[in-house]
Amino acid sequence: KFAINKVDYFSAVAPADIGTEFYAKISASCGKNLSLSDTNVILYTPSEKPAQKWLFQRQSDGSYKITNSKNKLVLDVNGASSAKGANVQIYKSNDSNAQRWFIYLKEGRYVFRPACSSKCVMDVYNGGTADLTNIQTWTFNGTAAQSFGINLVEAGTSASGNSQMAVIRKIIYAVETGGQVYGNVDYTDFTEAYTNSSAEHAITIGGGQWYGEEARTLLNLIRKTDPVT
Repeated sequence: KFAINKVDYFSAVAPADIGTEFYAKISASCGKNLSLSDTNVILYTPSEKPAQKWLFQRQSDGSYKITNSKNKLVLDVNGASSAKGANVQIYKSNDSNAQRWFIYLKEGRYVFRPACSSKCVMDVYNGGTADLTNIQTWTFNGTAAQSFGINLVEAGTSASGNSQMAVIRKIIYAVETGGQVYGNVDYTDFTEAYTNSSAEHAITIGGGQWYGEEARTLLNLIRKTDPVT
């Protein structure tokens, strides 16, 4: 399954650059999101609650500081342990290796390795799928329990804020690609630079142009995965 031995994986594969600063939900392979039970990190049914939203900030060494939107505490390995079975929690920011996460792209999903360990990664306890299943670290083994999605979201946290943003998106989509009809959007639309004006240096990528940060992140991933493209 692997081109290289699992033990040597992180010495042979470079961490991914998935963007400088953005908000996202972190989803396990079962579809549930990383959330909170007090200061403990758990799986929970997806929702729009701030506890399931995380701020990713890229650090100078290529790792990420990941802060929870609910209480501004940081994703952390208890005791900065390098051993398997260490608990993943949130804790006040201290800029330690327990709070720096190297993220690796693997088969379209992501593996999270804390800087405090060279061999262990974030892991769903026993591959569980139930609400409240604990999140820990475990020796990298390439299983679904160690594979996560990073799903970009808006910076706002309230349900009303999300509803207002949806209205704004529909208006902008209608103006840009939807023929001036509210709610219409054409994701296949592509407009080259300078089509409308000599001062227009940017391209338009469908309705998704509203998501400038997300588009940049996607293009970076495409460039790193397939430089020829």
